[in-house]
Amino acid sequence: MASNPLGPGDPAPGFALPAVNREGQVSLDDYRGRSPVLIAMFRGLHCPFCRRQLVQLGTTQDKLRALGVETMAVVNTPLERARLYFKYRPARVLLTLAGHTHGGQVNLPVLGRLIVPSQFGERYAIGHVHEDGRDLFVSPGIGTSIIPVRFRVPPEISLVTVER
Repeated sequence: MASNPLGPGDPAPGFALPAVNREGQVSLDDYRGRSPVLIAMFRGLHCPFCRRQLVQLGTTQDKLRALGVETMAVVNTPLERARLYFKYRPARVLLTLAGHTHGGQVNLPVLGRLIVPSQFGERYAIGHVHEDGRDLFVSPGIGTSIIPVRFRVPPEISLVTVER
């Protein structure tokens, strides 16, 4: 298993995830070669900071689209729960399922990330992971959880250019 963050200009790994706002899936390949895509990744609908950032992303979607940038939000929440939530709180962004862990928020020298809210620990905490012939990109996101602190895990909005 290799775990390397994607750098500027690196192609994003493809993925397809269930759509929340309709039946079927949303695939990053649907956007390849069409336009730049801003992929915002959120820990889950249980996270109040993530819910607030989803609303803010929705308000900037039209401005980004005017610049030729599509938006996609990836939220780590069970599909039926997400559909119920957005039925009563419609979002203006395309929603799919996956997640991020805020990169652990605090990354101490020598000790590393003290807390990564994931059953997999640091395995999928941040960056590009390639295993079993599959690729995954995990953004550290822009928010925080529990405490509003980040150390050696700067907030990031990942703008990924996807090419065939």
